[in-house]
Amino acid sequence: MIKHISIGAKNPARTANYLAQFWQVKALPFPMYDDSFVVFLGEDTSSCIEVYPLGELLLNDDISLPVLDRSKPISAGPFHAAISVSVSEQQIACICDEAGWRYRKVDRGGFFQVVEVWVENNTLFEILTPPMAAAYEQFSNISNWQRIFS
Repeated sequence: MIKHISIGAKNPARTANYLAQFWQVKALPFPMYDDSFVVFLGEDTSSCIEVYPLGELLLNDDISLPVLDRSKPISAGPFHAAISVSVSEQQIACICDEAGWRYRKVDRGGFFQVVEVWVENNTLFEILTPPMAAAYEQFSNISNWQRIFS
């Protein structure tokens, strides 16, 4: 099970505060790095999203904590995450409208639906409401994957 992911944001505090609304929690400081925050995916979970300043990189250096390096450019990549939330599609739309983030509801091959949320119009999160998460969980398992895609 994935316990946390990290993303970069132009405005980490603002981004973390909007993300926190998806789980109806408060964004908290992430003291390991300046201007960084953590958003837990609910009150009773250890799963979270760490939000760092955009442009900071974790490097594989020979020290105990990763070093953040702003000197190297960031490029686009395949990263995205599918994440369950406790709020409705309407609440997702309100949060995204207020934040100024692009979003759209999409069908994933007839198997399940997600709301694509582009955090800061840069990072893709596939947000799953409770009914969407139930459909996703029914579809996405080893036996179904092998049966459908083998």
